[in-house]
Amino acid sequence: MPFPGSKLLSSERDLAARPLSARAAWQICIVSLVAATPTAALAFSTGSAATKSCHEDITSSAWNTARGQYPEQGRALPARGEDQALIDDVPFSVPKALSDIGGTTLLLGVRDNDIKEHGPLDLKNLSPEASDPLTQHEHCLRAPDEDEPGGSKSAVEKCRNYIRERMWAALDGLDADGQPDPDKREKLTVTLSIRGQVDVYVPSFFLNAGRGLHAMQDSFTHTFRNPEEPGKIRVVLNWVDYTEHTLEEAKDGPPHASELDVCDDPDELRTERHQLAGEASALMLTHLIDPSLSIEQKKEAIDETLDSYVAYDDSADCSLDNNWCDAPEKKYGSPTLGCSFSGLAPSSSSLALFTALGLAFVLGVRRRRSAAAVLAFAFLFHTGTARADEQGPIDGPAAAFAGTSDAAVPGNVDKAGAFFGRLAIGASYDNAAFSTGAGLHYQLSREWVLGFDAEWNPYVATNPGRIRKGSANGYLSLIRRWQLKYETINVRTTVSAGGSLLLFDLVGADKYSFGPYFGLSFLGVEWKVARGFYLTCDPTYIALPIPSVTGVPFLYAQYRFMLGVEFGG
Repeated sequence: MPFPGSKLLSSERDLAARPLSARAAWQICIVSLVAATPTAALAFSTGSAATKSCHEDITSSAWNTARGQYPEQGRALPARGEDQALIDDVPFSVPKALSDIGGTTLLLGVRDNDIKEHGPLDLKNLSPEASDPLTQHEHCLRAPDEDEPGGSKSAVEKCRNYIRERMWAALDGLDADGQPDPDKREKLTVTLSIRGQVDVYVPSFFLNAGRGLHAMQDSFTHTFRNPEEPGKIRVVLNWVDYTEHTLEEAKDGPPHASELDVCDDPDELRTERHQLAGEASALMLTHLIDPSLSIEQKKEAIDETLDSYVAYDDSADCSLDNNWCDAPEKKYGSPTLGCSFSGLAPSSSSLALFTALGLAFVLGVRRRRSAAAVLAFAFLFHTGTARADEQGPIDGPAAAFAGTSDAAVPGNVDKAGAFFGRLAIGASYDNAAFSTGAGLHYQLSREWVLGFDAEWNPYVATNPGRIRKGSANGYLSLIRRWQLKYETINVRTTVSAGGSLLLFDLVGADKYSFGPYFGLSFLGVEWKVARGFYLTCDPTYIALPIPSVTGVPFLYAQYRFMLGVEFGG
């Protein structure tokens, strides 16, 4: 059995050279800012808007090594059905070499232990998932009942069993020739960038291999190891009792240490752990697809790999009394207050802080939306008592450019029969999106306007940063205007309804599917900027395109800030 530094993997010594980040730091910081509650912090990070893709990078390099040994077994799987829609919508960057359904599923699998069915920034659900006592073995951490003496040995055995089970399940996903079978699939619930939470069916080999690799990689940051034999584990760390503030170290073991999770190789010990994780992952994948091995021989090779990299050191007698065998890892800890972004590049730490503030803002907006609506209507009806006499000729948009329109002139109001052209842009701060459109509005009376607008509404996948084609929306609007004769502004409320056409494929929502569209602005402002011209602002426009209504409907709700120019009168 090859061990670190073997000929098979010597070319992979630099596989962990790219700087990666610790998931613990940014999540603890965000939660301290938003809710002051514990959050998930489990070893090497999974990629998100605020963390680098450590698990994904290690796994990508490992798969490239394995299929470099056996190219036929590691060939890219052809996309079928909704595979390409899934690949295009995953909430992380997929390396070009892994952009087939097999490679993408391998990355989904290695993320699944941490993310489950949630989004990568769904802190409300990620935190309890990470602290589930029943799934600590998926991260090679000890469960709350695995107390000393014997707790570390029990935790290592559970971790080994989990890795073994996942790798054996991966073997069930091979075809008769020992190649990953594209027809053997399992259901996975995943939250995608645009589609949201949805069930997908992915190749079983890659899904299970990814899950097993995650646990094996975590074992290098959640354990104290024998310095002379780094494949041997002496002590397993504790996350659940640590975050619940009930940890008694002599009984529960050492607490999780976020500084051990750093993946940018800041010192010799953490560099070694990073390299070991890469070597073990590559070796495991190589055995799984080795065409010269039978299934039974592959199972034996799985156990040999575990014996070399994830084995309990029975010769050790570690306890708090001897400082856990004077473990060199004891010098690493976790920040007790504030935020530590060790392992994050400066730009990433800034993004984490920005994300925290943004989440706080959005949550605040949502909690106060009902109150804001009440205040908006109260203000509208209070200001709606303004009166003015109708005067001036009725004209259309051309009159605004000719300078003959009486619209937007202080002292005048817009009469029934007036037409206005409209150009508008917008940006959504919840479910990121843009909008740009044009329309024609008709003044039914002094108070009421009927409008038709058409817009292009591209959606934005913020992680990774990518603009998708989005939808084309067309809708009728009924606008209640409160025209303030002697002021430079008017105020208004808008209700819209129409249709939405999807412009790209999503999982469960086909390109060119069609459904309803609804819009609402409680309070908008019209600023009289020039003769015949209004600058409009709708700071809380709610847009609800539902371009697919079959199966699981697809709704891309947006809370927009919109600006427009209306001209005519």
